[in-house]
Amino acid sequence: MRVEAQITDATEVRQVEWLQSVLGVSRKPKLIRDALALLGWAVREVLAGRQIASIGGNDSDRIYTFSTPLLERASWMHSERVVLSPEGAQQITEMLDNPPEPSDRLRQLMSRTG
Repeated sequence: MRVEAQITDATEVRQVEWLQSVLGVSRKPKLIRDALALLGWAVREVLAGRQIASIGGNDSDRIYTFSTPLLERASWMHSERVVLSPEGAQQITEMLDNPPEPSDRLRQLMSRTG
């Protein structure tokens, strides 16, 4: 698979150039591979219900959490497993088979949507 990225935003271009300079990497594919590895790890952590955080340095008592829109999306995908008792499953089945009549308020709301 060949992946090509076009970065035109000036801030993002400077960020890539800064990373190349700090890391001593001249080839962008190396930078992209490491970025993908880091993102993959972060997504796996979030899907496991954990947060990405930084601790240490001069203020070692402080914890800095990190997130991005993609990590937030992954955290929404993480969910706890719900286990129903046989009785609970039966109640849901009965409600689906015999749904209650809509209330007057619900009818009013539905009539507004057309």
